[in-house]
Amino acid sequence: MQIDSQEILRKSAALERALRASDERFHAVVNNMAEGLYTVDTQGMLTYVNPSAEAMFGWKLSELHGRKMHDVTHYRYPDGRPFPAAECPGLQVLQSGISLREHEDVFIRKDGSFFPVVYSASPLKIDDQTAGIVVCFRDDTVRRQAQANIEQTERQLRHSLQTLEVRVSERTRELESATTMLRELSARLLQTQDEERRRIARELHDGVGQLLVALSMSFSKFGREENNLTPIGRQTLEENSAIVAQALQDIRTMSHLLHPPLLDDMGLESALHWYIEGFAERSKIQVELQLPTGFNEGLPRDLALSIFRIVQESLTNIHRHSGSPTALVAVERIPEQIILRIKDQGRGIPADLHARICSGQSSGVGLRGIRERLRHFGGRLYIPQEQKGTEIVAILPTVSSTGTKEETIEGHEAGRAAESPTSQMGAATILCIDDEAVGQLARRLLLESAGYRVVEARSGEEGLRAFQSSKIDAVVLDYWMSGLKGTAVASELKRLDPDMPIIVLSGMADLPGESGGLVDEWLMKGSHRPEHLLNSINAMLQRRAQK
Repeated sequence: MQIDSQEILRKSAALERALRASDERFHAVVNNMAEGLYTVDTQGMLTYVNPSAEAMFGWKLSELHGRKMHDVTHYRYPDGRPFPAAECPGLQVLQSGISLREHEDVFIRKDGSFFPVVYSASPLKIDDQTAGIVVCFRDDTVRRQAQANIEQTERQLRHSLQTLEVRVSERTRELESATTMLRELSARLLQTQDEERRRIARELHDGVGQLLVALSMSFSKFGREENNLTPIGRQTLEENSAIVAQALQDIRTMSHLLHPPLLDDMGLESALHWYIEGFAERSKIQVELQLPTGFNEGLPRDLALSIFRIVQESLTNIHRHSGSPTALVAVERIPEQIILRIKDQGRGIPADLHARICSGQSSGVGLRGIRERLRHFGGRLYIPQEQKGTEIVAILPTVSSTGTKEETIEGHEAGRAAESPTSQMGAATILCIDDEAVGQLARRLLLESAGYRVVEARSGEEGLRAFQSSKIDAVVLDYWMSGLKGTAVASELKRLDPDMPIIVLSGMADLPGESGGLVDEWLMKGSHRPEHLLNSINAMLQRRAQK
């Protein structure tokens, strides 16, 4: 067998050119990397460093070649403590043979300054033998600075939120104190008004009334001289006597309306019968009065007066506004409560006005007066939306609880239940899902002030976990949240509990993603009054309780 030496030389030359070209391509790639790269042998001596690493370290390859890389760029901690090579995670790759990935550390420049890095180290294999390690790293200064800025911003936000919570708490206490003072002033004003009415009634009866009686007696003396009067004189005397008698009757009626003496002498039952009979005669409205037996027993005078004034104001409103030919006044007394209903069959309250009244945006002087009287006793007012006519339901405790928190049940067709879901079932738990801390805080204060328990979540995912780990009665969530949107969260909640009441808040006029069955009610953030949210939750809990 003849060996062609020329052919062998040609193949060797070609192989050498190919290896040289491959080596040049490798070096071209490594030299143009943005990341730093260097290699060390099994003793940790530097064998190669690329230009990016040279730029970051400030060392040249000629200066580092043959030196232990750890002793040059990794020999101490930023606090000055020595960093032994035996503790270096990168060099431990030589013993373990296991690659190190994305390790955060600090390298040292030629001038002695430190810079943060993220590096990876892998064994360098030649003929399946570890000949050293290759280290690839990048300067992590910008990312860590950004992370530090983010952490500082978060700390500032947490501090600002804590400060805001403290301020909100202080303002809440101030508002509660101001509200208490206002309610005390309002109660005192009503009391003063009633005292003034009593004084005016007494002055009318004892002053003007007595003068009219005296005038009537003087006219009676003229009557005895009737035969000495001309026909015109007798007619004038009769007319004036009739006018005085009518004026005296009107003074008595006005005096009794300002402060009915029967209320003090005979009790509320007699006063109501007297007033309603007179009202029916004056207004031509047929009024039915339903009172339980023994209604007057143990009833405090100021409570009886307030009930009388509520009936008086309500019937006056029926006469002025309803156009109803009939009215019903019904009183029910149960343990520790009095339920007063006044109903007519008139034109009723328009839906838009009813909504404004229930939300507190609009209310006449009469209704405001009724609310103030009820609030003074810890009572509440309920104005259901009727198909025909208007009904007012006033609920008062038989033991005065002046200064207690007002609970108004209004604006929803929830049957005739006088108690709210909170009082019927205990404190209901509301899950609030919102990634905005300020809005979440305001919502929690509102709901807790209404007697609800509140569970908070700052994302859709956190809200779903809270829903599955707690007993939730209703959900209020924001549509625009990072991650899962409101409708996606609502869809999953409905899958877990199809009957769960859900309210979604949105800042857009065109409410996004409305899907049948997913959301019970959409509310515009910033345009609905807080009472609207409370009324919505109240009504949905009532509907769920009745199923």
